[in-house]
Amino acid sequence: MNRWSMKMEKSANLPCLIAGKPERPTYLPLEACVLVPLQRYKKSLSTLQRSKLVEGSRQRPDQRMLSLSGVLRANNYNSDPVLRECGIVIDPEFTQVEGRVLQAPQLNSADGRELHTPNGRWNFNNDRFIQPIKVKMWGVVNFSARCNVEDLARRLIQSGAKKGIVS
Repeated sequence: MNRWSMKMEKSANLPCLIAGKPERPTYLPLEACVLVPLQRYKKSLSTLQRSKLVEGSRQRPDQRMLSLSGVLRANNYNSDPVLRECGIVIDPEFTQVEGRVLQAPQLNSADGRELHTPNGRWNFNNDRFIQPIKVKMWGVVNFSARCNVEDLARRLIQSGAKKGIVS
């Protein structure tokens, strides 16, 4: 990197970061890059990426564990020279955590009916809260560029009013 008078010590055999436009890319050595936290990636996923993401999220935990174990074995990440050079080691064993299944809550609607909650799910569409609260101020956070926030806020308030919540 003579251009910025930097001596590259660790980047000689590492891939570069490709920046700029596809027709005129700029290649930056990783050693000269700093990863800034909390940056959003604004490009949308391709159709294939989106379908793989949905497919993966629909797997049962035992299937996902089998799938991940197979990927770890097939790719043998720990023999990758780039990862080794960076000091990255992938543990082939899954981290064990304690967990428990909570009982589904007992719910009652404003008209006194008990709402059954099989598997922790219930349909509350035509019911009202027993003691609805008054919401003085609403806040909406929008992470989608395609969303009409005013319409979303209006529909949230309408939905709350159907459940007995007053603004």
